[in-house]
Amino acid sequence: MNANRTRWKKSNHTTSGRWRRVRRAVVLALAAAMSITASGPAPVFAVTAWQPAAQGTLQIVNDDLQAPAKLFSAKTPAVAPLKHTDVKVKIRGFVAEVTVTQEFRNPIDRPIEAVYVFPLPHDSAVNATEMRIGKRVIRGKIDRRKTARQKYQSARDQGKRASLLEQERPNVFTQSLANIGPGETIHVVIRYVQALPYKDGAYELAYPMVVGPRYIPGSGRVESGQSGHGRIPDNQRVPDASRITPPTIEPGRRCGFDISIAVDVDAGTPIQNIVSRAHKITIERSGESRASVLLDPADSVPNKDFVLNIATAGKHPEIGMVAHHNGKIGHFTMVVQPPKAPAEDQIRPREVICIIDVSGSMSGHPLDLARKGAIKLLNTLRQTDRFNIYVFSNQSTSLSSTPLTANDQNLRKGVAYVKGLRARGGTNMLSGIRSALSQRIPETHLRIIAMFTDGYIGNEIEILAEVKRNVSTARFCTFGTGSSINRYLLDRIARLGGGLCEVILLNDKPGEVIERFANRMAKPVLTDVRVKIDGVEVVDCIPARVADLYDGIPVYVHGRYKIGGKADITITGRIGAEPSTANVKFTFPDASTDSSPIPSIWARQRIKELQLAGLDTGNQNEYVQEITQLALDYSLMSKYTSFVAVDETPTQFRTRPDTVPVEVPIPDGVKYETTVDKSAAEGQPSSRINFGPGIRIGTGGGGPVGPISLAVIALLAIGAGRRRKKTGKLPDESPDGEQSPAPPAS
Repeated sequence: MNANRTRWKKSNHTTSGRWRRVRRAVVLALAAAMSITASGPAPVFAVTAWQPAAQGTLQIVNDDLQAPAKLFSAKTPAVAPLKHTDVKVKIRGFVAEVTVTQEFRNPIDRPIEAVYVFPLPHDSAVNATEMRIGKRVIRGKIDRRKTARQKYQSARDQGKRASLLEQERPNVFTQSLANIGPGETIHVVIRYVQALPYKDGAYELAYPMVVGPRYIPGSGRVESGQSGHGRIPDNQRVPDASRITPPTIEPGRRCGFDISIAVDVDAGTPIQNIVSRAHKITIERSGESRASVLLDPADSVPNKDFVLNIATAGKHPEIGMVAHHNGKIGHFTMVVQPPKAPAEDQIRPREVICIIDVSGSMSGHPLDLARKGAIKLLNTLRQTDRFNIYVFSNQSTSLSSTPLTANDQNLRKGVAYVKGLRARGGTNMLSGIRSALSQRIPETHLRIIAMFTDGYIGNEIEILAEVKRNVSTARFCTFGTGSSINRYLLDRIARLGGGLCEVILLNDKPGEVIERFANRMAKPVLTDVRVKIDGVEVVDCIPARVADLYDGIPVYVHGRYKIGGKADITITGRIGAEPSTANVKFTFPDASTDSSPIPSIWARQRIKELQLAGLDTGNQNEYVQEITQLALDYSLMSKYTSFVAVDETPTQFRTRPDTVPVEVPIPDGVKYETTVDKSAAEGQPSSRINFGPGIRIGTGGGGPVGPISLAVIALLAIGAGRRRKKTGKLPDESPDGEQSPAPPAS
C-alpha cells in the first residue's frame, strides 16, 4: 500500500512538473505574440467576394512586400483579379507575330493593384504594349527599368490607372496594373514576334502558360528588402527570388482564370500536317498552305505549354533568305539547311555522360520520362563507347567515379541504377553540373553530356556561367521533361555547350525523341561552318560562329546590312572529312516603308548574345549599357528596359490601392506536396513554419502568428524535445527537412 502511494506521488510530481513547463512555455508564447503584434507591421488582410462556382483566391498584401497571406481554406469561395488570357498568333513562313490580351477585373468595393507573374517564349521579342480602359487605348512607352517603375509608382500613388511590364528572365515577366476601380475591367495587350524553330520537317510554335515553382539556393536576406510578392524571399545568390516565385493555387481549388488561343497559319509551302502535342484543338484548312487552329475550350486551364507542330511538304532550299531595310539600316535572317548525313564509318566513339534531376519537382511523371529517356540513350551505345550517370537533388552522386565501357555488364548496371532513382529534395543543379564537368575529356572520344531536368531553378546565371567556363570541347545537350519546363535555361545551356535542346512533354514517347537525338549526336552533318557574303556590306552577324549542323535541324543566321544590292552567299563546311560548299544569289532590298518583324528578331538575338558574352566577365557594366541602349533603340523588353502606360484621366481614388498578387496553377504533372508544400532550398520558407519577416505559420505565408499559434509551436517543441530525449535524435535529421538522393542499389 505504502509502495503504491509512493509511486503515485512520484508520478503526480512528474506530471505536475511537466505541466508547469508547458504553462511557462504558453505564457512566454503569449508575451512574445503581444510584443510582435505591438511592434510589427500592419497585418496582412483579406477581402472575400462570394461568387457561384468559386475559382481562385484574392490575396491582398501590405506595403512591406511581405509574402501573401493564406486567406481561405479550399472550401471558401473567392475570386482572382485575372479573368482571362487571349492569345492570337499569325504565322507567316517561319515568323510568328503574337498578340496576348490579359483581362483583369476588380470584384471588390475599392481600387486594387493586380500583380501577375507569367511566362512568354524565351526568344520572343516583346515590342509593344497597350492598356485598354473601355474605349480608351493608352500605348506603353519603353524606358529604362528604374525610370519606368518610378513613373508607374508615381501614377499609382496619385490614383491614376497605370500598367507596367517588366522582364525577370527572358521567359518570365511581371505585369503590374494599378487602380483597377471597383467592378471595373481593364485589358492589357502585349505584342511580340518570334522566329519559329524548325526540326524534322516541321515548324514548332510553343506558348508557355505558367511559371513553374523555382528552387532558390542560398541564404541571407538582402538589405534592400523584398523586391516582389513571391512565396520565397530574396537572398544574396538570387536577389530577385520573390519576383519569380508567384503564389500558387493550393490543391482542391480551381484556377480562377482561363486561356484561349487562335493560330492563323500561312506556311508559304504546302502544309502536310498540324499536330498539338499537349492540347485538344480544332483545325480548319483554307488552302494547301493555309490553316486556322483553335484551342478547344474544354482544354483551357493554363497549366502546361501549348506546343503546335506544323509539318510542311516539299524540298526546302539549302539557303533561305528574308530581308528588310527601314531607310537607316537593313536587317536579314538566313536559314541554312543541313546537307545529307555522313556515312556510318565516319562516326567517332562517344563518351555519354547522363545528368538526371531527381529533385522533388521531378516526382512522378517527369522523372518517369527522364528514366525512360536515359535508358533509351544507354541502349544506343556501341561497344566502343563509354558512359557514366550523375544524379542531383540537394547534392550530387554518380554511378561510377570514372566513365565505364559500354559493354553488356556495365550497361545492365547503368539501367538498374536509373530504374532505382527516386525524386526528393531540392534542385542543386550546380553541384550536378560541376561533378559531370570535372572529368578530363578524352582525346579518343566525343564527349556528349545529356541532362534531364524540368529546369525549375532561380539561379540560371550561375548555371550558365559554370557551363561556359568548363564545357570545353564537350557537347552539352539538354532534355526538358514535363509539361511546362524552363526552356530559357535549357536552350542557353545547349547553345553554350554546342549541343541540342529537346523537350519531352507528358504525352510524348521518350524512346522516339531519344532515338532521333542519338542519331543526330552520333554524326553532325556539317562541321566547321563558314558563311561568306559578297556584294553587300554585312555587319553584326549572329551568331558570330555558326554551330555544327545536325540532321533535320537548320541554323538561323541574323545580321544587318548598310545598303541593298545583289549578293553572292557561300556556305562552306565539312561533311566528315570531305569539304562541302553551297551557293545562292540574293538581292538585298533597299529602303522600304513597310513594317517588318525582322529588325526586332535581330535585336532580340543580339541581346541574347551580349548576355551570354557577359556571363564570365568582370566588366558587366559595358554589356548592361549596350543591351539597354539596343532595347531602347528597337523598343524592346529586356532585363534593363520596361514598358509603362499611364492613363491621365482623372479618378476619385485618393489612397494607395491594395496589392493583389495573382495565384498561378501548379504545372500539369508536378506534385504540389513535393515542390511547393516542402522546403526545397537553403533558407527557403517551409510549408510548416516560416520565420520570415514577421513570424508566420502555414503553407502560403500569412500574417503574424497569433498567441494560440505560438502556444502550439511551444507545445510541439516540448513534444519534439521529449522524443529526442527518448530516442537520441529527431525524427528526421536531413538538411532542411529533406533527404538527399542516395545512389540506388543496382
